Amino acid sequence: MKDIYYAYKDRKPLNFLYGPLRKEKIVELKILYEPLYNVYLQGKYQYSEISDEESDRTPSFMLGQKNSFSVSLSYGLP
Repeated sequence: MKDIYYAYKDRKPLNFLYGPLRKEKIVELKILYEPLYNVYLQGKYQYSEISDEESDRTPSFMLGQKNSFSVSLSYGLP
């Protein structure tokens, strides 16, 4: 039993199995309104927060806190 105690006594956590971390949080609100038959007006708001430990994976313009808003008008399918 003493051999097992000494084998695990100075054991350190293994970090080589974990890659660089990427965190992505997105909240989106979408509103669709049909003022006339088959005519759609859509508004969309999106908040995103992206962080990445690997510098080459995510373009720099996508990192950080971003707000976006869009309005669209369509005919036929929304």
